[in-house]
Amino acid sequence: MVKVRRMDDTGHSCLTETSGAPTWNHNDDSDVDLDFAQSAVAPYLNQGYFLVDEAAKRLVKPGEMSNKSSYTLMPPVAGG
Repeated sequence: MVKVRRMDDTGHSCLTETSGAPTWNHNDDSDVDLDFAQSAVAPYLNQGYFLVDEAAKRLVKPGEMSNKSSYTLMPPVAGG
């Protein structure tokens, strides 16, 4: 199980699973299955988001995610 947060204009939201689909929720800070998290973050990485391992303080790829960890999706840098 892992925890994934996504930063946005209003702070952060946490990845949850609703009927097998990814949902981003501001009020639910729960853990999700590793395989589910990897598939849920992949589209965001294709949009330019960065995935940060909170404990290691480094960028990771979905295949580098591990159980019992927390991650943050950071939005692309605006204005380059």
